[in-house]
Amino acid sequence: DINNSSVILPDRILEIDLFYSLNPPVILERMLRHAEDGISLISGNEYSEFVISTGIIGSVYDIAQFSSMVISTAFSNKLNYPYVSRCTAPVDKEMKGLIDSFKYFSSIRGSGWNDVSIIAEGGEYGVVQATSFIDESQGEFDVLAYQIFIEDQESYEVELREIKNSGARVIMAFVFFYNWPSIIVQADSFGLIGENYVWVASDDLYGYEFGDDTVSRLSGGLLAPSQYIPDTPEYAVFNERWMALDPQAYPGAGKPVQGSFPLLGYDALFMSALAIDQMDRKGFLDSGERISAEMWTSTLRNLTHNGVTGFIELLPNGDRIADVSINYYNAHTKLWESAFKWTEAEGLEETGEVVWFSNSADIPDLDIREPFHYWSCDDKKRKYDETGKAVSLDTPNGSDVDDIDEDYHCDHFIDCTNLSDESIDCSQNYMALFITVGIISSLLILLSCLSLSSVLFYGIKD
Repeated sequence: DINNSSVILPDRILEIDLFYSLNPPVILERMLRHAEDGISLISGNEYSEFVISTGIIGSVYDIAQFSSMVISTAFSNKLNYPYVSRCTAPVDKEMKGLIDSFKYFSSIRGSGWNDVSIIAEGGEYGVVQATSFIDESQGEFDVLAYQIFIEDQESYEVELREIKNSGARVIMAFVFFYNWPSIIVQADSFGLIGENYVWVASDDLYGYEFGDDTVSRLSGGLLAPSQYIPDTPEYAVFNERWMALDPQAYPGAGKPVQGSFPLLGYDALFMSALAIDQMDRKGFLDSGERISAEMWTSTLRNLTHNGVTGFIELLPNGDRIADVSINYYNAHTKLWESAFKWTEAEGLEETGEVVWFSNSADIPDLDIREPFHYWSCDDKKRKYDETGKAVSLDTPNGSDVDDIDEDYHCDHFIDCTNLSDESIDCSQNYMALFITVGIISSLLILLSCLSLSSVLFYGIKD
C-alpha cells in the first residue's frame, strides 16, 4: 500500500528488513548491530519482555522504537523509556475494562465474582497483567491464589492444585497462546472447567484459533480483553482485502480478521511510513545526516492517522489513546465475539451477550456452596438444601424458629416450640415423656384432691 501510494513517499520504495526471534541474546545483538549501522528507527519488537531490554539499549545508542502491541505499563515512563512509542494503550486500561465487566456480572448474578485466582507466565508480559489487575481492583477483589510458572513448563499440576484448593471460580490466565492448550486440558482434569467456572485470558489469546476440538470445547465462554477496533471504512476495506489474500502467503488470511494483532501490525508499519515521509519532505533522508531517536520519537508522537484500528493519536509519553474491548470465545461458532466496549469516560457498554461454557447466555452462578441437611420445625422433618444457600438457618434462642441446623435435632434440648426436634425420629421421645409426666402429674393431683376431701369430711383424729 505504501509503495503504491502517490501521497506517502511517492518517489521512494520502502523495503522491510524482517527479523524475528524469541531469543533475548540474539535480539540484543541485533539491536547493537543496528546501532553500528546507523539505524535510528525500528518498527516492531512486539513482546514486552524484550522491549524492557531493547528500550534501554535504544536510549543508550539513540534508537527509537515503535511497537505494534507491547502493553507493559513500564513503557509509560518517559525517563526510563524515552524513545519507546506504541500503537496500543497500556495494560491497565484492559484491566479496568475487565474489572467493570466483573462488577456488571456480579450485579446481576450475585456474589462469587469477587473471588479470583491467577496463573501467570513468569515474564514481564504475565506478571505485569497480574500486578495491574491487583492494583486497579483496589481491594474490591480477593485474589485467593496467585501462581507463576516458568517458561517452557509442561506440567501445571502444582499451580492448578493451588487454584482448586483456593475455591475461586474466576480464574485469570495471563499466559501466551502457546501455553493455553496444555493449561486448559490439565485444568479440566482438576475439575476446574464447567458451568460454574469462568476463565479469563490475556489479550494474546484474543483471535487465537483453537485447532484442537477438545481445546476449543473447553475454551467456551473464555473472556479476553483487547484494544477496541471500531467498525470504520478503513477496517472494512482491510477486512475485505484480507479475506481475498492467499492464506499460504499471509497466515490467517482468506477469512474475516480474528483478533487485533494483524491490524495493529499493519497500522504500526503505516505510522512508521508516515514518519519517514515527514522526514523525507524535510530533506533529512537525502542529507546524509543521521536522524536522531528524539526526532523520530517527536515526529511519531505528533502524528494522527485514521488507521484500520481506528483513529491513532499518541500521548506525549508515547502511549496510544485507545478504548478497550472485552471479548469471548464462542465454542459453537469457533469465533471470537465482542461482549463489551469500555472507555475511560463512559465506562462499560454492552455490545453482545456472552455465550458461556453452558452454551447459553445465562450468566454463570459462581456462588457455589456446600449442600447441607437441616431440621424444619414447621414441617417436622429433616430436609436438604442442595444449593447451600436457598435456606437461611435460624439460631434457637427461645423464640419461635423454623429452619435450624440438623445438629439441634435430638440434642436433648427443646428448640422447636412444637417439640418436633426432640419428639420425631429420636431415641428418646420428649413428646411421649411429657405426656407420661403429664398423666402421672394429673393422677397425683387427683389423688391429692381425694385425700384433701377425705380429710375435710372425716376430720383429723389423734
